[in-house]
Amino acid sequence: MDKFRKNIKALRKSRGWTQERMAKKLNVHPSAVKKWEKGEFYPHTSLVMEISELFNVSIDDLLKGDVNNKEELDGR
Repeated sequence: MDKFRKNIKALRKSRGWTQERMAKKLNVHPSAVKKWEKGEFYPHTSLVMEISELFNVSIDDLLKGDVNNKEELDGR
């Protein structure tokens, strides 16, 4: 799940969002986003689906992919 925490942080930063703004969009407490990005705990499955939709990436890419590799994501 190390990739997950790196991916959500990269996606959040690519949008120029703070942890607070991302939390508001997902209707969670900002500390939850902080803990996800630190790998301290992970969101419920339903939230993983919401995160993938929020950033328009597949769940597979979110959990195991490299969202920084724009060519890979744009090639779909």
